[in-house]
Amino acid sequence: MLSQVWKCGAKSGPTSSSAAALRRLFRHYSPAACLLSFMLSCMVLPQCALAAGKWNSSPQAATSSPNTILYVPGSVQKICQVTGDTDLEFDQPTMSLTQTRFGLVRADHGYSFEHNGKLFFLFGDTHPTPTFNHFANSQTDSPRTMDDNDAVGYVSDTAAGPCLKLDFILNSIGAYKNPVVLSAQGKPAIKLRTNESPISGISDGGRMFVIFGTDNPIDTVSPPAPLGYPARTVMTVSDDDAVTFHFLYNFSKEPGARFINTAIAKGEDGYMYFWGTQGDSLYRRSAPFLARKPVGSMADSTGFQYLHTFNQDGTPVWLAGESNATPLFHDSLPGPGGKMQVADGMGELGVQWNPFVHRWVMLYNCLNNTAANPRGIYMRFAQQPWGPWSAPQTIFSPTRDHGYCYFMHRAVDSLSPTPCDNLSGPDRITEAGGDYGPYFISRFTTGDSVKGTTTFYFTLDTWNPYTQVIMKAALQSVPATGVSVPDPPVPLTCELRQNYPNPFNPATEIHYEVTGTDVVNLTVYDLLGREVAVLVNEKKPGGSYTVRFDGSGFASGVYFYRLASGNFVRTLPMLLLK
Repeated sequence: MLSQVWKCGAKSGPTSSSAAALRRLFRHYSPAACLLSFMLSCMVLPQCALAAGKWNSSPQAATSSPNTILYVPGSVQKICQVTGDTDLEFDQPTMSLTQTRFGLVRADHGYSFEHNGKLFFLFGDTHPTPTFNHFANSQTDSPRTMDDNDAVGYVSDTAAGPCLKLDFILNSIGAYKNPVVLSAQGKPAIKLRTNESPISGISDGGRMFVIFGTDNPIDTVSPPAPLGYPARTVMTVSDDDAVTFHFLYNFSKEPGARFINTAIAKGEDGYMYFWGTQGDSLYRRSAPFLARKPVGSMADSTGFQYLHTFNQDGTPVWLAGESNATPLFHDSLPGPGGKMQVADGMGELGVQWNPFVHRWVMLYNCLNNTAANPRGIYMRFAQQPWGPWSAPQTIFSPTRDHGYCYFMHRAVDSLSPTPCDNLSGPDRITEAGGDYGPYFISRFTTGDSVKGTTTFYFTLDTWNPYTQVIMKAALQSVPATGVSVPDPPVPLTCELRQNYPNPFNPATEIHYEVTGTDVVNLTVYDLLGREVAVLVNEKKPGGSYTVRFDGSGFASGVYFYRLASGNFVRTLPMLLLK
């Protein structure tokens, strides 16, 4: 019975709620109630039509021209919180218990790579406990220094499981160690203060290489807003599995630095590839760039080639010298008159080759916000490291995908004066959570290359609360069937999503999307079809919306909510349990 309910929920596109939703339901409600809720979630009307094309929200039914990879709608979900002792969404202990075990309260980032059989994670801007093992442990206490505040963790796990149990490189008091980059004379070679941290890493020729960011022009320990960002990256090497790092050479340096945020991967052609974005004043306002050098040559500062242009047959032209690097692509937004104009907004990024869909896949955080691609984590794919890269698809939106109010704080302000979560400290209550640092955990990628399906995992920073979580999402490779659609799929003219939480008591949230200005009506009915509440009845511009339904004055039972806008009508069930 449960497997049938699970299968039905998974097939219903936007009503799919995944394993994380099941765990939430079983934590708070009886199995019978959970089964009822999931059976109700299958009682949906047909998917609404497209604004153009033939694609619908069920990836099994989607068709496309060759080389199309589709994000499976509704598949993205949080798996767990990485650092800290308490998962703040569920008020449950984390697997790693980093505060108790290593004196690490919280951290930023989490780029991962494999080396010597272990999976290493690079964390930045850590916050230590005041004491650890009866020793002083603040950032000003030896063996820590004010110039180094990062961390390196690792696991030997080969699958994500419910979460990871991290270990850390340790210092002399048994707490997590702040990595220090040493010069040839054994002295600190760079500073690693705020927003100066390990950025990416790779194993090459049996040695560990890590790129660090430094030279933040706002060089303070507790900087005022706005924060500064690195203006230089350096290549380092570790021959003792991240215990010590040694400076090798400048990797990218202002003026003209194009590789401050970086992602690294090895191709099948004997090259290591480096995707990069700019820093300093262009941090998170950059286009991406590409460089490469032969595998086995990382310790040598020479041999870098930068993508400059393309020949008429589409083959890349590589030149020496970072100044010759040109953007892989640009993001854009509608300008005056609806004409698209360049609006680069890339910051941190992750790139991996996915063997199950046979594509390079890129994730990056982007603040651009359109009806087709709401702000959040964007995904693009390509057959070659240099492209051509597809148009973006938003795989995670904090509004659409249960980020805000669940594991990301929604700001309390004039637009949302009532708090919806307890994730923020009182001093940051007006500061919304963020979504950045989408770094692949490539070791955990699974899939079926025959069916062209894959599930991948990535870390995601949330800003408020200041921590990172592990996410997972699914992709579907769509073969050619003679019916073609734009690549990527065009947005639905409308969408109504399953309420969350469901079952609920006393309140729940309903999310819907419209792409054109029209009158929108969202009404709640009881099991007998009687109208019990009108939540929306007005003209709305295209966009994503969330409405709260309070069932305090209603009896327990099944209710239905119906969205009508233009030619679109859809009804979904929800269950109020008191």
